Amino acid sequence: MSADDPAGLLDLGELAVDPDNDVFTAAYLLDTAHVLVTGRVYLPGRPAAVRHWLCDTATLLPLGRVRYPVPVGAEATPLGDGSWLTRDRERLHHWALP
Repeated sequence: MSADDPAGLLDLGELAVDPDNDVFTAAYLLDTAHVLVTGRVYLPGRPAAVRHWLCDTATLLPLGRVRYPVPVGAEATPLGDGSWLTRDRERLHHWALP
């Protein structure tokens, strides 16, 4: 591997319900081991849904989709310690990795 080669590569289409329409908005570094990928997916016959996926920092392999008990927006604010903030309307939520 040379300095010009990526250490990891994730085809965001692998996370998409509809690769032609889904939009991935950002990737946030949560800590040295985890990246949070955010976006909107367009489910057939339903309004767009916000989704977040947790990925391994080194390989970018998806570790799973984050399932929240409350609605969240597409944006996240990483705090650098494995936790992050999301906002839904006027509510701010603090989340942390187990």
